[in-house]
Amino acid sequence: MADRSGNGLILAGLILSVIGACIVLIKVWHVPAYWVPLLVGLGLAAPLTYIILSGGPGAPQPDPKLATTDSGFRALPSDDR
Repeated sequence: MADRSGNGLILAGLILSVIGACIVLIKVWHVPAYWVPLLVGLGLAAPLTYIILSGGPGAPQPDPKLATTDSGFRALPSDDR
């Protein structure tokens, strides 16, 4: 198993940095207070969405036995007898 010590602290720091950046941008752009929770939520959801869609760490890898052909149909496993 991989050594994952410190990943929680790095993630917490990243979350705080994103929230801080959102608050600074809200102050600079003079956004009304009722939009702040929405903008902070979007600021946190955007990187997470990118990680999920890009197949980030821990994403399942495709099984080479079930690879698709150029026509899009699944290739049948060969009988090696």
